[in-house]
Amino acid sequence: MLLYDRLFNHNRLRAIIFTCTVREAEHLARFLKLILGGLSKWHGDKTAYEKEALGLKDLQGNKTRQYLGFATAFDADGKPTEFIEHDPFRELLFRWHKELNTALRSCLNGMEWMHIRNAITVLKGVIDFFPAINFMADKFLEQLKTITEREAASKNAPESEHGHRVDLSVTAQTIYSELQKRKSKWILVQAFRPGLPKREAKDEARVAPANSSLRASAAEFKPNASKRHKRCGLEAGPANHEYGTSDHTKTCLYPRLDSRAPTRATQVLNPPKWQGAGECWEGA
Repeated sequence: MLLYDRLFNHNRLRAIIFTCTVREAEHLARFLKLILGGLSKWHGDKTAYEKEALGLKDLQGNKTRQYLGFATAFDADGKPTEFIEHDPFRELLFRWHKELNTALRSCLNGMEWMHIRNAITVLKGVIDFFPAINFMADKFLEQLKTITEREAASKNAPESEHGHRVDLSVTAQTIYSELQKRKSKWILVQAFRPGLPKREAKDEARVAPANSSLRASAAEFKPNASKRHKRCGLEAGPANHEYGTSDHTKTCLYPRLDSRAPTRATQVLNPPKWQGAGECWEGA
């Protein structure tokens, strides 16, 4: 699990894809395909996950789990006592899919030929198992369509370093068509992540409680424009000067001192307190 968690990091994956040659990108795609294939099998089959990932065995009627890969706690002898169950594993796999999605989309968003080509190569290699969620796949379709149209050869448009590269256009169009063929196999994020609707309901309740006294239809608050300042006698507003501006502070900031002249002792023990302009407005 720790190996997968370190591998499926969008910054690390992006750096690896950036530095690969075309042939190395093909090997990377094959490597990721084998990993995602096993994880996808465990995602859809709880029995296979417990047997192959947790090492579930039935010894004389007692079911024990022996593998350490997905263990989260151990006893004094180093034997695993707690494991990642199937539903939390599916949550974990969603996070790994999201990291891979972020890395590939970052490469496709760039203009460097090698970055785009390597990202398409990796995406083509893992297409049997990724993307599996519809919203991720839809974003890839949008990016591939953009690349296809941007890189397509045009007689009227001048060729440049970042555009009209026919090989990228053809490659992007090919993987675009393959993704379209797998559209029926994509699933909703709620089906991939168990318990998501409950969390969303809790989040909505936390943001907007049912007994809230706030009203969306309440009238917009407008400050009273007829307030007049005690010190200078001017009304607040853009025509004169407003609370908080530098001109108003220079004009109206004044010390609150005793009427009698302070002695040296009172200056030390009771230094003057400055009253801001915002504390001396009164109604007209």
